[in-house]
Amino acid sequence: MIPVARVQMPPAFHRRCRMPGRTWLRGHPGAKRPRDYWTQFKPVLADGFGDRCRYGAMYEPVGSVDHFMSWDNHPELAYEWTNLRFVAEWVNKSKQTADDAMLDPYEVCGITADRGRHGMSGEQVLRALVIKQANGFSYEELAFHLVDSQSYRAFCSIGLADKPPSKSTLQRNLKLVRAETLERVNRGLVQHAQEHGSRMASACAATRP
Repeated sequence: MIPVARVQMPPAFHRRCRMPGRTWLRGHPGAKRPRDYWTQFKPVLADGFGDRCRYGAMYEPVGSVDHFMSWDNHPELAYEWTNLRFVAEWVNKSKQTADDAMLDPYEVCGITADRGRHGMSGEQVLRALVIKQANGFSYEELAFHLVDSQSYRAFCSIGLADKPPSKSTLQRNLKLVRAETLERVNRGLVQHAQEHGSRMASACAATRP
């Protein structure tokens, strides 16, 4: 995750999203899903987030609008600009109602703009974890293969000129990933793979705690 400066609300948001959204809420109490008035403002959020997913901190060419506080828990915030973030679609689907388990990029401190804590982005951490779990590597073996294997480096978005993370860096970062986070990510990956007819679905079980 990377820190993000708060994106200013577009002048048209109140008229085209907040007001019609509030009207819709009053007319549909108990609805399972809200009507989408926010996607029209996705380009503004994407630009404010530098076209990077708020969780993975990686380039996201399409992305989706995420409600930081979920609809199920906080329907009153569905049409509030301060509750909207830009994320990868599969992350949005896997997050579900994990409001209290998520960090807010607007409030993260001590992380540089292009790297996560200890020099790894969130997506690099998850990808390194997939390699470790799928192969049964120790942290020392994982560090070695991230130096030795061009395929693993590419999978983890580690450039040829970039220094791969050390054993201690990998250990610090990977141990921060909680079991419930892995389970949600796994569900999102499987769903994404199934929807796109990918063989990746069978490999996603490697991320399960």
